[in-house]
Amino acid sequence: MSTPPTDWRYRLRGDPARWLLDDADNPSVYFWFQRDIVGRPEDAAALIRAREMILYSPSVQTLLAAQAEGGYWDNPSSLAEPRYRATLWSLAVLAELGVPRTSRRARAACEFVLQNHLTTDGTFAGLDDQASMGLLLRTMLYFNYQDDPRVVRAIDAFAANAPTTAPGAAVYAVWALTEIPPPRRSPRVMETIAQGAESILDALARGAFPVLGAFPPFDASDALLALRVLTDLGRSNDPRAAGVIERIWARQSDGARWSLEKHFDGITPLDLETASKWATLNVLRIVTKL
Repeated sequence: MSTPPTDWRYRLRGDPARWLLDDADNPSVYFWFQRDIVGRPEDAAALIRAREMILYSPSVQTLLAAQAEGGYWDNPSSLAEPRYRATLWSLAVLAELGVPRTSRRARAACEFVLQNHLTTDGTFAGLDDQASMGLLLRTMLYFNYQDDPRVVRAIDAFAANAPTTAPGAAVYAVWALTEIPPPRRSPRVMETIAQGAESILDALARGAFPVLGAFPPFDASDALLALRVLTDLGRSNDPRAAGVIERIWARQSDGARWSLEKHFDGITPLDLETASKWATLNVLRIVTKL
């Protein structure tokens, strides 16, 4: 039986699987491809091994070497400054690379944040923009802090005040709150997710996300990140996203590969690879679920 033209497999200009599954070259991409595209559980033996490779990879070891003894990066007084180098950004990179959720060094950073920057009203001192707040909470939830009463308090405060009408902030708000397992989402959280998804879709329809692929995920105007968030909700096949998805297909090169439009080499404390593996992984996270 032939593959129908609407099937994503029909539109690929090759098979990127072998390239993405080179764990020696990039164990992070290998791990996420196996989990998100192939569908292997995180406790599969191959993925446990991959996570150990990630932890001892040059990128992660470079980042951990820059961590201060107190658990922070660069500036104990600010989570976000200097931009892309302070604790917020460094901790978020560790999560995006897929380091073990139980990493002692990552959890030390989380404890530093909670003990020194969480305020009595559930916000984080110095994080005035809600996009940064969403990125931090998403990272905390990645590192298994969903049951910590301090993080629960922060989530409640965040969901009550998340600016779902601002597209960029809505992306990070929804990305954070979808880390909470669906059975444990409060009505307020579910309402915020729903409002945020509508805001993102409306913004995609009017071209408000001009960047197509950024790594690490620090650009609020990245359409790939917006679609990745919508995919987690099962909303990426909404007609309002169709134009951006066609832009994605138009950017495909031979071998079914995509390139980044924006990277942060020389800005983050890491020399993260700028090849197209991360962009290709994120595209596949989207198109394979359409």
